[in-house]
Amino acid sequence: MFLNIGCQPSDEDVARAAEESISNLGRVAVSNLKCSVEEALQGGSQATQTMEDFSTRMEKLTDSLENDTTASNREKMRVINEINDLQGDWEERLEEIGCEVSDL
Repeated sequence: MFLNIGCQPSDEDVARAAEESISNLGRVAVSNLKCSVEEALQGGSQATQTMEDFSTRMEKLTDSLENDTTASNREKMRVINEINDLQGDWEERLEEIGCEVSDL
């Protein structure tokens, strides 16, 4: 998903991007973490903290997307792009600590 700064996205563009982003969030919500033995021996503390951080940040972004009725389509697309970026950052961070995300 990309944001074309030169023009105002249409309502359809925003709806399509939001649907795609929400679909990806659904995959994250029903994912299974497979962590290294080292991380598991530490009680999964890094993975747990990563998940909590992700959930907090994602909740703030989705709340702003759902509740800001005055936001322009351009602003909505910016938030959707931020959500997509956060999902990628989350998976990268989990890989760094020895965990792998897999669908259930």
